[in-house]
Amino acid sequence: FAIGLMGKNELAPVVGKVETNMPAEIAGLRSGDEILSINEQKIQTWEALSQTIAKSKGELEIVFLRDSKEYQTILIPKIGESKNLFGEKIARPLIGIFSSGEVRLVSYSFVDSISYAFGQTLESSKLILQSIEKMLSGVVPLSEVGGVVSIVSITKKASELGIVTLFAFTALISVNLGILNLLPIPALDGGHILFTFYEMLTKRIPTQNTFYRLSMAGWIVLLGLMGLGLYNDILRILNGTMPF
Repeated sequence: FAIGLMGKNELAPVVGKVETNMPAEIAGLRSGDEILSINEQKIQTWEALSQTIAKSKGELEIVFLRDSKEYQTILIPKIGESKNLFGEKIARPLIGIFSSGEVRLVSYSFVDSISYAFGQTLESSKLILQSIEKMLSGVVPLSEVGGVVSIVSITKKASELGIVTLFAFTALISVNLGILNLLPIPALDGGHILFTFYEMLTKRIPTQNTFYRLSMAGWIVLLGLMGLGLYNDILRILNGTMPF
């Protein structure tokens, strides 16, 4: 919420390059055009532009700014091959434009900041759950797990980039801890919720021995993850890949 009010540096929705024979070129978009809205939805950042196109179905009515004048065009995205955050190849709607790389400070009103905060929290939560899923399926290697040293290193780097970046990283860590705490592992709150549901459904309370064994198993999992993170941190330090 505070980040939305203070403002955050974001890639501007300004076109840098237009691919030939793609919907954007056919619709008349050029390098330097600034996208103002898509299907009457206001666009303030390149991320919002990308997400809107990715979720689109059918025609897109695009309003853009060129030489201080507003223009409008209609195009239909082309389904093409892209890559997600985990490096997997996916099919998604594309219009054939690239960012100009222009960065702007984007801030929101009090009301819009509430919506912005909710949306960012939701997206972060989904990303964390997807990361866990990809790690369990082997898409993301276990070597990507970081420990305390990684957190301290990234926090230091974030603080050097400014207070807003530090706030954003702190918020991400808070969401991460909240989501992980709800996982159905006996040693965590999610495990206690699972036991409560079990009691509600079966009308029986788990025996002390069962509770003890499951709790110990949960702690073994948690300590194993902590050990893995610390091990990866030490390897990064030895290999010189840990940013300090």
